[in-house]
Amino acid sequence: MKKCDYCKALLERADYLETEEGHDSLVFCSNEDCPLQVISDFFIRPLLLSKETIETLLASVGVTWRWADEFFIPVTPLEHYPIRAKLDLICQLNGSDLRDTRSKAKFA
Repeated sequence: MKKCDYCKALLERADYLETEEGHDSLVFCSNEDCPLQVISDFFIRPLLLSKETIETLLASVGVTWRWADEFFIPVTPLEHYPIRAKLDLICQLNGSDLRDTRSKAKFA
């Protein structure tokens, strides 16, 4: 099982949604002292991609966002890793790191 990128605790798996295709699951960090617990947003600044291109990519992966000189994507501790996985390719294409509003520090 994968470890949390913040506190290195083992991630837990939880079945949480019943979809048309069946049950869906996610992995999450259950460590209450983990810094991940206080992250409220990820953010992405347009670097290689235009603002409009990033808007289109965010819409295509189905994440909610707001604009304030950069893209802020709201996240909860339970949604953290699934949303982060959706944003990974966008960050690669943009030539940027995915950062969080807790510290605006890039991931390890």
